[in-house]
Amino acid sequence: MPNANKVRITLSQPTVFPDLNKKEQLDENHERDYIEIERMRYGHIKEMQSIPPEEQTQWTIKKLTGLSDLDIDQFFAEDAAEVTQTIFGFIEKYFSLARKMWAESPAESLGR
Repeated sequence: MPNANKVRITLSQPTVFPDLNKKEQLDENHERDYIEIERMRYGHIKEMQSIPPEEQTQWTIKKLTGLSDLDIDQFFAEDAAEVTQTIFGFIEKYFSLARKMWAESPAESLGR
């Protein structure tokens, strides 16, 4: 049963994620046909901003999926793109609103 706090991405091909399998005490060759991405929280955004920009994508994927660097390397390119796009969507929605609020006066941003 899907978790409401996670988004499920169907993978293009069954994929083995060795470290995640070990962490979840599954067979080392267990193949997955989906990966779950934790919905981004405000605390994640704050923490992400302390990471150098060139490392933020990898850090965020690891943080929200539970995958290790080795596991992420197992993604097929199209699956990596789908995971990255999903995470970017979380970030984009937050910063889009933030930009709008910063562009307006405080009274305008509150609808007054």
